[in-house]
Amino acid sequence: MSLEAARREVVQEIATAHEAMRESRTARVLGTYREKVTAAGEIELLKRQLAMLDTRLAEIDSERSAEGSVIGWFYDRAAERARDPEFVKRMGVLMATGMIVGDSLFGVLYAGIVYETGSESPLALVGPGFAGVALAGGTALFLAITAGLYLYTKRQAR
Repeated sequence: MSLEAARREVVQEIATAHEAMRESRTARVLGTYREKVTAAGEIELLKRQLAMLDTRLAEIDSERSAEGSVIGWFYDRAAERARDPEFVKRMGVLMATGMIVGDSLFGVLYAGIVYETGSESPLALVGPGFAGVALAGGTALFLAITAGLYLYTKRQAR
């Protein structure tokens, strides 16, 4: 399983646990005595589950940042050969920061979509048999758009 797929799965499990937590809290307030006792136990269990899921999400994100460190090392080496290495490095930091913020915002948006639809893959356009082609095509498209935007920004900054 890829890191992105694992991250999506954990985010969905977090959304499901939050929904169960809301239901348990409602039962703890409005339910019968027996429902209140059961809900209190469920809430404690869900708290532990959410802590475990948060830890797993942090592990996945740290694995992703290790990949980013390797990419950053290659980028810095290429930047040293540029006409203005400091400018190229600043542009790289700006681009990386934008990607981090964009990824975080999309993660929050995606968690909301998963929660609202109740579907494992609410944005899927084709079946799982298309995953390999979609991964290769999506990666190529992402790299092309990133390179294009980087070159555009570089030209505008000069």
